[in-house]
Amino acid sequence: MKLKPLFTIALAFFLVSCGDEGPFPQDWTARPISAKDAAAERESRWLPVIAKIAQNHGTDVAKQMEEQRKVSQSEWTAFLAQMKQGDELWFFSTPQERWESLSGREGYAIVRDGGQIIDRFFTRRN
Repeated sequence: MKLKPLFTIALAFFLVSCGDEGPFPQDWTARPISAKDAAAERESRWLPVIAKIAQNHGTDVAKQMEEQRKVSQSEWTAFLAQMKQGDELWFFSTPQERWESLSGREGYAIVRDGGQIIDRFFTRRN
């Protein structure tokens, strides 16, 4: 997959901005979380969305969303498979002003050795 130049620049800024502040910039919401709790959070976000879509747009669209949830679940499983003994799973979200400027990000990251981000799993972006 070829990254778009703007995304590549944003990703580089993200990686550099982590610096000595820990795995995430200080103005981000970030906290360690267990894989079990993260899975429960993810599921609790999907189910109401699918129900609302079924109510507003019919079952065909809801079935498409359910298929997307299954794809997302397999990607989530592959993401977690990268974790090694001692790694931490962290939830993160950018500050509100990033969402307002259409550069918001939220998701989970695998953090190794107290600060090295191994991979990210985005659950929301704008």
